[in-house]
Amino acid sequence: MATEKHGEPSGECVVCMCDLDADTYCEFKIHADDAWSPSRFCSGCIDHMRRTQWKRFEDLIAKADCRAAVLRLCSSVPLTVHDHVGFECPTHGKECTQNGSVALLWDMASGAVTEPILVGAKQGAEREQFIANLKAFAELMEAEKKAELAGDLKPVA
Repeated sequence: MATEKHGEPSGECVVCMCDLDADTYCEFKIHADDAWSPSRFCSGCIDHMRRTQWKRFEDLIAKADCRAAVLRLCSSVPLTVHDHVGFECPTHGKECTQNGSVALLWDMASGAVTEPILVGAKQGAEREQFIANLKAFAELMEAEKKAELAGDLKPVA
């Protein structure tokens, strides 16, 4: 198998402004068969995203106040590190349905290629059940709203 070509570190992280060097430089792929693209984030900021993005998604669910908001969240349940600006698909651009969702990440310091799955993210059958439950929750919210508007639902004292 041929060794894949990687770039050289340059610039700075768009989040923490640290220099991108051999210790902090990463490259990403949106699709496994893409060429490697330089990340605009340092490895530390990417790790922070990996550890916090699922929790931020859960917070959005907790704050959702209508069926439409919950259904929008159902269509964007995250699995891997995501940033639609920082990880733009080099092949398809912003029109890519996977734009921003990193399939593979290469870390220059370790030489490791990983799939940057979010801490806490649901996978496989658990993910499908989570989405189904979220959709059911959205329908319950709508039913409750209709009952309240019809006067069938009384506030708890």
